[in-house]
Amino acid sequence: MDKVPLNGQNMSTARYPKSIYLILAIEFCERFSFCGLRTMLSLYLRDVLKFSEKDATVVYHVFYAVCYFVPIIGAILADSFFGRYRTIRVFSFVYVLGNVLLCMGAMPTLELPAVKTTVLGLVLIGIGTGGIKPCVAALCGEQFCVPEQRFYLEQFFSVYYFIINIGGFLGMIFIPMIRKSIPCYGADSCYALGFFVPAVLMLIALLLFVMGKPLYTIRCPKKNIILQFLKCM
Repeated sequence: MDKVPLNGQNMSTARYPKSIYLILAIEFCERFSFCGLRTMLSLYLRDVLKFSEKDATVVYHVFYAVCYFVPIIGAILADSFFGRYRTIRVFSFVYVLGNVLLCMGAMPTLELPAVKTTVLGLVLIGIGTGGIKPCVAALCGEQFCVPEQRFYLEQFFSVYYFIINIGGFLGMIFIPMIRKSIPCYGADSCYALGFFVPAVLMLIALLLFVMGKPLYTIRCPKKNIILQFLKCM
């Protein structure tokens, strides 16, 4: 006998879309990467780049501000011009590039200007994570067919936030452990490896996202939100 939720929907005929599982895996990788990186950042700025406590704090908070200002721009671009899929794809590429630069800046053998490379990497990471932040949950919502899958849509966001919080929590635990467990470049810990793992995870997330395109329900933007806003003024 089929299970029927409170709204009368037949659960056997309306399951989670396959694309949802892929997007959840991608978000897990992104949160693991970002939170693991963030946990090491202040120590890296002080201990390796020799920033003062004050300067390291300023850089950390500016980085965090960029991460939470850019979502405004990402939302406008997604809603008015490019759609959520293209916006996530482009900003994810920027994100990966920033991770790679941060990792390269932590490798003394490359003889790159470490401070400039690190700052540029952080700027790109801030832009990348900020750009995708307003789009992923909305893209997830678009994968459900309403009203047939309304029951699953109502359940979904609890699962979504559980997954991203687990990803962030595990990143904060394991990335610092990886950094401390393996010495490199004559140091007792390896920041390059600590930044390398988030870079690999973000690259995996980007590849999964691009390869999963045939599974997604992709909606193009219909209205220019900026023009609609200006008309109201």
